[in-house]
Amino acid sequence: TILKRTYALEGSTVTALDTYFVYDDYENLAFVLPPLMAASNASFSSLPANINALAYRYVYDGRNRIVEKQLPGKGKEYVVYNTLDQPIMTQDAIQRTRDEWLFVKFDAWGREAYTGKVTNTDDRPAVQTSANSVSGNLWVERQSNDQNTAFTDDVEIFYNNGTYPTADITEILTINYYDDYSFDSNLNPTETAFGVTSDTQTRGLTTGTKVRVLDTTPTKWITTVTYYDKEARAIYIKTKNDFLNTIDLTTNKLGFDGRAMIVRNVQTRGDFTIVTLDNFTYDHTGRILELEQCIGNANLGETCTGSGAPTNIVLNGPTVTTNQLATSSIVLSGT
Repeated sequence: TILKRTYALEGSTVTALDTYFVYDDYENLAFVLPPLMAASNASFSSLPANINALAYRYVYDGRNRIVEKQLPGKGKEYVVYNTLDQPIMTQDAIQRTRDEWLFVKFDAWGREAYTGKVTNTDDRPAVQTSANSVSGNLWVERQSNDQNTAFTDDVEIFYNNGTYPTADITEILTINYYDDYSFDSNLNPTETAFGVTSDTQTRGLTTGTKVRVLDTTPTKWITTVTYYDKEARAIYIKTKNDFLNTIDLTTNKLGFDGRAMIVRNVQTRGDFTIVTLDNFTYDHTGRILELEQCIGNANLGETCTGSGAPTNIVLNGPTVTTNQLATSSIVLSGT
C-alpha cells in the first residue's frame, strides 16, 4: 500500500484525505504521511519540515528490526535487541535526558520474567553492541531462594540477575512467575473455589505477578496469584495491594464452556470486608439473560438465597423510571 485515500464531506464540499506510506530499499515501512501533511500537493523539499510534528518515522537495522521510531509530536524512541531478536531495552526522549532505559528479561521459554530501569550513558548503537557481545545465556533462571543481594533495588525476586543488562539496575518494576507456586513459601500448592480444587499441572501458566507501585518509600507492591482448574481456566485469583492495604479474592464457578456462572469477590481492608456475588444466567446461544448481584459482609456465602442477602429489587422492564434502593441485591432480567 502506497496511498490510502478517504473522503470527508465538509459542508457541501467533498475533500480527499490522502495518507502516504513510504518504504525503504528493503520494503520496510519508513514513513507514514497523514493527510494533514498534504503530501499530494506539497513539494518534496517542504516535507522534512513537518516530519517531526506530523509524520510517523521508522528506522531499521541490518536485520530489519525497528531500532528507532518517532510518532507525531514526540521525540525518538530507541529499541535494543538481543541476538534472539527479542526487544530487551527501550528508551524514549524523556528517559534519554536522564540516561535511563527500560529493560525486560525473558526466561528460557521466551516469557517475560521481569522488567525494570537501568542507567546507561551510552547511545543506542553502543548499547546494541554491548547486547550483541553477550556470550552466555540470553535468559534468566528461576532460583529457589530470594536473589535480593544481586540487585541494588530492595526487592524480593526469585530470578537470577542474568544476561544483559546486569549492572546499574536502579529499579525492578514487574515480576512474573510461571509453572508453580514455589516463589512464595506462604502459598498453598492448591486452592478451592466453589468445591473445585485447583489443578497442580500448571506448567506454562502464569502463577504469580508482582507490580511495583511507583514512587513509594518503602517500596509497595501489588502481588497477584492465580490458580487454575484442570482445563487451565482461572478459578481462584488473590491480589494483595500493599499500597492500599487491601486483599482481593475472586473465585469463579465456570460452566463447561468456560463462561462464568458465579463470580464471588471478597475485598478486605483491615477488619472491614465487603463481599459481592454475581450470578449469571445464559440462553442457549450464550447470551446473558439475567444477572443477579448481591452485596454483603464476610458472612455472605456462595449463594444469595439463604445467605442473609435476600433479593429485594428485580428489574425486568425496558426502562426504570423511579428511584429504588437496594440493600442487598439487584436482579437484572431481560424482557
